[in-house]
Amino acid sequence: MKTRLHPGPALAALKRAYPGEGFTAVPVGDDEHEIQGDNPARSEAEIAAVLTSDHLVHARAAPERRRRDELLGASDWTQLPDAPLTDEQRAAWRAYRLALRDVSVQPSFPTSIIWPDPPAASQS
Repeated sequence: MKTRLHPGPALAALKRAYPGEGFTAVPVGDDEHEIQGDNPARSEAEIAAVLTSDHLVHARAAPERRRRDELLGASDWTQLPDAPLTDEQRAAWRAYRLALRDVSVQPSFPTSIIWPDPPAASQS
């Protein structure tokens, strides 16, 4: 089956769905790979169902969620009571952090993400 999906997450999803079966991705073009399995009884439709399933979306989403979590962690200081921020700055950081938490509910997540810009403030 030909796919334009990145082969790493695609193969990982297939290995989770069909443990014990072997799958490989052979490049067949600039952005395409042929997914091949060692089980001749496995249909192309079965493979396609896995590649469009939540397994693959989860695999693609994991690094984006890690990035979001890192950005949230890096801005934790802004919500501390003794942070050197005005009330307006603290509110701007709160809105930024809310936008970060909402990244995963964007309609195009995880393939296309609009990342919020942090407010202009520096940590003292």
